[in-house]
Amino acid sequence: MFTVQRMYKVFSFSELSEEAKDKVRQWYLDDDLRTNIFTEDCLYRLGELFPNSDLKVEYSLNYCQGDGLNIYGDLRLDDVMEHIKDNFTEKELRFFNWVFREIADEYTMPENDWYHYCICDRHNYLEDVVWECENNYYRNIPYKLIERFEGLIQDYMSELCGQLEQDGYKWFYEPDDEEIEDCCEANGWYFDEDGNYFIFSEDEIVSEDEDGISVEVEIDTDKLLSRANTAATA
Repeated sequence: MFTVQRMYKVFSFSELSEEAKDKVRQWYLDDDLRTNIFTEDCLYRLGELFPNSDLKVEYSLNYCQGDGLNIYGDLRLDDVMEHIKDNFTEKELRFFNWVFREIADEYTMPENDWYHYCICDRHNYLEDVVWECENNYYRNIPYKLIERFEGLIQDYMSELCGQLEQDGYKWFYEPDDEEIEDCCEANGWYFDEDGNYFIFSEDEIVSEDEDGISVEVEIDTDKLLSRANTAATA
């Protein structure tokens, strides 16, 4: 048994030329896991903003007609009220608290059946409330207040979709060099001078010093002799 040491000239992302970095950036963007990561990030943010709701996202971000991002699912109205409540008086807030408690506190936001752009500005978030009030002959239904509430929710949810969409285009098409460098360092990724990912064999022992990357490979001499004898007698 003896050990062979080979030396490779490999580079971290920050050490590459700009042309080689471009190749690594594209390699990084082509990772299929990035779609899952972005989706999970969107769901996490929605969970933070609307802790009692069950919301999802659908999106297509290819710079094509009909592309965009849409939020759908079960929205708790008291969740979204937390983000727009400064637009109402105390008396108006008491009315909505009563509505959420006695009539309806949830609205199911539908998916966009044909495309993926935002349709949050098309929903009537209090349509069940209005129907309930009218069919139970409630008096003095505050239609203008309900309409203002609808408009504020539509604006807030549409702006949120727009922000997530903008973040998505940046995530999929504008890689951040600091993010790439941190990821490469955390995973021990190295590249040749052209920007190709350098793969080490499983049986190689990799070490790094000021001279570069060295790889040690343990070779079983008995196996080598056995292979040589087999080849000689073939």
